[in-house]
Amino acid sequence: LVMKANYYLAVILLFMSSPLLAHTDGMFNETLWQSLMHPLTGIDHLLVLVSVGLLGAKKGGYAVGVYPLVFLVMMVVGAGLNFQGIKIPFLETIIALSVIFMGYSLMMADHFFSFALFALLALFGVFHGYVHVSEIPDGIDSLNYLMLLLLSSFVISISAAVMGLFSEQRIYQLVTWVSLGSGFYLLAVS
Repeated sequence: LVMKANYYLAVILLFMSSPLLAHTDGMFNETLWQSLMHPLTGIDHLLVLVSVGLLGAKKGGYAVGVYPLVFLVMMVVGAGLNFQGIKIPFLETIIALSVIFMGYSLMMADHFFSFALFALLALFGVFHGYVHVSEIPDGIDSLNYLMLLLLSSFVISISAAVMGLFSEQRIYQLVTWVSLGSGFYLLAVS
């Protein structure tokens, strides 16, 4: 029963988000409450955060907590790069590639070295953090917005890790195929 509930919860969360809506470049007047919800508004962010947690669960041990934590720390680094005015080209393409890689890595996690996964998660964390800063609306305290967004992102990743620890292989397969399909779609439209 718990497994079926986890499966349906994952499906509902994946279909609640709309593609690329998280990349609004600050066009919407978001509130601080919306910063908590921001990771749920774009399937790209949601899939990557869920995949980070599931990868940690699949690798086991220290990776359960460290993978989500490192991803978020590197999001802060990416945010810092954006605050400093450093330009990163092809961001939407890189974000789409991160979704594809996360789906692929869930499928092949047993064949990757932990260090390679760790390094790629860190790299993609930088790009996701950079994009999130681009989306902070005018007139909102950037630091509060970013802290609440990070909190929400951490809760999603850790929840996915816990779900992965207590679920069967189906949750991994579902997120793998949704990530691959969504990533290729996002790559095509970026």
